[in-house]
Amino acid sequence: MVGDSSFRSSSSDDKTAQLTISSDNHIYFVFPPMASSNPEKIEFDEFRSSYDRLVFDQVLLSVEFRHVELAQEPLNPRRQNKRNETGTGRKDMEIFFKWLHEKGVTNIIKVTVEDRRGSTPHSDQVIETALKDFDVDILDWRKIDIDPRTVWAATRGDRSILGELHLCMIPPLILSSSLTSPFPSARPTIAWGY
Repeated sequence: MVGDSSFRSSSSDDKTAQLTISSDNHIYFVFPPMASSNPEKIEFDEFRSSYDRLVFDQVLLSVEFRHVELAQEPLNPRRQNKRNETGTGRKDMEIFFKWLHEKGVTNIIKVTVEDRRGSTPHSDQVIETALKDFDVDILDWRKIDIDPRTVWAATRGDRSILGELHLCMIPPLILSSSLTSPFPSARPTIAWGY
């Protein structure tokens, strides 16, 4: 799903933006367009041939990747040696965000990635690599155990880039009355330091 307007910032330092109507550039991207409880694995080459005709604005209001899995990661001989350096986990979002960058996107107001479904979430290193070329204002990467250092690295240590962070919390345990909770009965606290 894509929009039919373009979003342009008046300057790189100014968060004030103008919304102008343009039938050429799209300002948001959602994939897959229809949510599914049992998504199929897709071939990236088929995705590219279907969506390569799209022209995006440099700044996107929103990018959302619902649960997406590649049937097979495209092979790149130079990346074979780096396979062990990216940690365990899926690597497919790195390829999708690289595609967006190749399409000229540099800023994304809100990024949403569903990473809680399926057998394996993306590795933290892949998240860093996927987001390194973008300025992201709101990050909603739905991964339960995302490391705060990953978020820091993805923003390149610039506090002005990331304005809002959405974290996934593990749902509370439902315990029988005969068991006691392993956690103290305090509300969770999230601290973010620079």
